[in-house]
Amino acid sequence: FSGITTLEEVILSDKLTTIKNYAFSYCSSLEHIIIPNSVFSVGEKILSKTKWMLTQPSGCVINNGVLVDYKFSEDKNVVVPSGVRLIAEGAFSHTDITSATIPDGVKLGGRVFFMCNYLTTVNLPSDLKSIPEYTFSCCFELKEVNLPEGLISIGQFAFSSCTWLTKIELPTTLKYLGSSAFAQIGLTSVTLKNDLSLGEYVFSGCNNLKTVIVDGIKTIPKGTFSGCENLSSITLNEGTEVIEDAFNNCLSIAALKLPFSLKELNGTFKKTNLGKIELPKNLETIGEETFAYCTFLHTVIFPKNLKVIGDKAFIGCTALSAIKLPEGLEAIGDEAFAYCTLLNEVDCIAFNNLDSTIRLQQIGNEAFSGCIELKSIQLPLWIDNFGIGVFSNCASLTEVGLPLDCEAIEEETFKGCTSLYQINMLNSIKTIKKNAFESSGLTSITLNEGLTEIEPYAFKDCVNLANITWPKTLQKVGYSAFSGCGFKSLTIPGYVPIRKGSYAFRSCEQLNEVILEGAEEIPQGMFSGCKSLTKVVLPEGLKKIESIAFANTSIEQIEFPSTIQVIESNAFKGCKIVTVELPDGITDASGLAKCETLIQVTVPVSLTAKIDQLVIDNTSIKIINFKGTKEQWEQNIPAGFVLPDGVTLNFLG
Repeated sequence: FSGITTLEEVILSDKLTTIKNYAFSYCSSLEHIIIPNSVFSVGEKILSKTKWMLTQPSGCVINNGVLVDYKFSEDKNVVVPSGVRLIAEGAFSHTDITSATIPDGVKLGGRVFFMCNYLTTVNLPSDLKSIPEYTFSCCFELKEVNLPEGLISIGQFAFSSCTWLTKIELPTTLKYLGSSAFAQIGLTSVTLKNDLSLGEYVFSGCNNLKTVIVDGIKTIPKGTFSGCENLSSITLNEGTEVIEDAFNNCLSIAALKLPFSLKELNGTFKKTNLGKIELPKNLETIGEETFAYCTFLHTVIFPKNLKVIGDKAFIGCTALSAIKLPEGLEAIGDEAFAYCTLLNEVDCIAFNNLDSTIRLQQIGNEAFSGCIELKSIQLPLWIDNFGIGVFSNCASLTEVGLPLDCEAIEEETFKGCTSLYQINMLNSIKTIKKNAFESSGLTSITLNEGLTEIEPYAFKDCVNLANITWPKTLQKVGYSAFSGCGFKSLTIPGYVPIRKGSYAFRSCEQLNEVILEGAEEIPQGMFSGCKSLTKVVLPEGLKKIESIAFANTSIEQIEFPSTIQVIESNAFKGCKIVTVELPDGITDASGLAKCETLIQVTVPVSLTAKIDQLVIDNTSIKIINFKGTKEQWEQNIPAGFVLPDGVTLNFLG
């Protein structure tokens, strides 16, 4: 009804229970209204700017036992009159009162004293059961409030930002504290007893809080004490089973003892100053970011029954130097120990008994990524799932013992492991996945029999990799698999399936010799950008050289096998070939057209129909030796083709 200026009288039903915010505000003619006794919830400013309100005296404005508003008064010490049964929402909010006394029997609405910036003391009813949300929020001067025995719940943000409220005693009857109920207040200590249920962030940002005692609470939720920068003393008694990320950014926590009843931690101590932690024997789960960025944490003792180390559980623990994985462990999450820059020992001995049936089910993506001091590790003998980039950028890693049942080197597993000079490839390995050894320190590698596929970029930029032994079981070499490697001489047996390996050895800048022992096709860009490549031995049986295959190399001479049929465009672009003889049967030599040093070419009759593709785009050719007669030349050249000026044509037939 807000804003109905002609409304003069309202008769409300005795069955009405709730009146919402501003229900009759700005009804400027409203003079007669009585709130029935059946109403137990009244919103904010329901009668503001009405004629009825204008006739009310200063101080507490009451309508049939409901304190609906407060009008300016010289007396800043408010005493709520007897007979009041309910205080409407926001009744005293944004006023300048300094104290309030509320008699027994009165129920509070939400936000009753919100932003009362001068309020210092409050006496609450002894029979009060609930303090609603935001009741005292932002009462910056509030120093004293009594919480009566019998109180059951305190709503969200009820006392938040009461920065001068340094002491408060929670009644034993209290069952629920809402989210951020005491956030950013001046408390110095707090004791939580009984089976109290907590919302999130209840005491977050209490920078004066130094001491916490928790006794009998099963779950400490997310953010309960987060950002309490001076919290240094924590007593967690038996009964607590789960702690969420309750103490993150509590920078003064250096040590604590966890209860034996504890089963689960989740983000609990992120960015604290813990130095050593012994985890209780019944703990089963260390959840996401539990000890993340604890830069002083140097020692962790895991219980043998621990099952899960979650994602980023210890990420950035730059003082942690050694860990021993417990035998009951089932999973290590993504980035669990990533960037633990002093970690140099990972003990997996509990998993390395050949007679044991214990299996580690999972090592997550980048679990040990960036552990730059880790030099060696014998992984558990049996791992079900091995993530991506597990040891990426472990710059000191020199030795790795792979699981016995390892079927794949996963993506980026050893990417950036610049000290990893060799690795024992188990016969169980079938696939080397994308970027698995990219930019690693490998100098040589013997690929195991049983290996079937090398995926794209698997050995990209292994600048020290000079020797490789190929398995006969290999079925596929992926795109750019060895690009940027350090080969100087490369022999590729005929059983190596290079046909689909586009750009496989691109930009191997030290490579000066290639011997291909058997292949029908050389794929696109396979040796492009190998700047030092001067010698290539092509096998009999080769039929096709795809585009850009040898582009931008230093090849000066080359002998094509009698089986060659097609040399695609730009295959030898930028090479230094001066003279070349093309065998009978070749039908396309356009790949030599951009070889700008080529002066003399000997061509067969089979190429005559496409001679223009070779000659027109190559102005450096001065001599063409045609292995046929003049008649054959004239019969087969493309219609309208004329030799460029300066080109000499010799007939050899």
